[in-house]
Order: sequence, then structure tokens, then C-alpha cells
Amino acid sequence: MRDQHVRRRPLELAALRAANVVAFVCTAGQATAEDTANAVGRLIGKFVNISVSEPKPCLYTFGLGGSLTRIRLRR
Repeated sequence: MRDQHVRRRPLELAALRAANVVAFVCTAGQATAEDTANAVGRLIGKFVNISVSEPKPCLYTFGLGGSLTRIRLRR
């Protein structure tokens, strides 16, 4: 998913909570699809580890530099 404002959109956050998923959102505003794919390729191992170890639901954002940030999904 690509969305710079996901943490400010209550309906999107509610949908993530209701789906009980682990979501990863690219927040690099002007990133191309190729840039995003390259970032995902570098982070895929971390995505898998987080997906199997973190309690659901949870949301992480990432940029092109490779850093992951957990966003609190308040109930």
C-alpha cells in the first residue's frame, strides 16, 4: 500500500483494525513503482518476520531508505 496520510485517516485505520492484519505502507511521496518495488525487495525479510511475530492488527510505514516505523492502531 502507498499512502502518506494513512495514520490520519480514521476509516482506513478502522478497516485495518477490522481486518486484523499486519499492513506495510510506503510513505515516500514521489516514489515511483520501481522505487517502491526496490524498497520492498530490500525489506521483504523484515516484513515476513514482523508478520509472523507481531500481534495483529498492526501497521508499519516505510520509506525508500529502509527504515520501518510502527504506527499505533488505537481501538
